[in-house]
Amino acid sequence: MRLLGNTVLVKVHEEKDDLSVGGLIMSTKEDNHTNYLRATVVERSDGYTENGISLSMKVKVKDEVIIPKHAGQVLTIKGTEYKLLREPDILVILENDEIES
Repeated sequence: MRLLGNTVLVKVHEEKDDLSVGGLIMSTKEDNHTNYLRATVVERSDGYTENGISLSMKVKVKDEVIIPKHAGQVLTIKGTEYKLLREPDILVILENDEIES
């Protein structure tokens, strides 16, 4: 699979009771109060051109990210559900020391 433009394919994590990002607790349960999801980047495009300027992607495959719950489109590939979204829709790239299992 080769993504075009500034698109990113992510796999949303299973629901947990909460998610700690730099000491901030964010719920990941599907309810009306949850606005964010934690996901892993599975694939990304090579980059894109905007106003004649070549731009590279900031996210990498295997990056852990926080995305808005309603961002992107849901895709099912070989029975697995993914979200396809634009890189600017990603809110946070988690660093290694911020990732809790």
